Amino acid sequence: MISEGSFVVLHCHQQWPGDKNRDWAGIDIFRVEENGRVVEHWDVLQIVTENSKNPNSMF
Repeated sequence: MISEGSFVVLHCHQQWPGDKNRDWAGIDIFRVEENGRVVEHWDVLQIVTENSKNPNSMF
């Protein structure tokens, strides 16, 4: 998690109920008002693959 100014960014390793055979990589970006209220949200999800085209993992 990274927080700077009014933005919070999460990089998450996720598993969904009922879908135990797949892992997901997710990014969530939030813009937060001064009072702590989330006013904008963006996200992206990708299935974590077993075979990468490079030696780096997603995590």
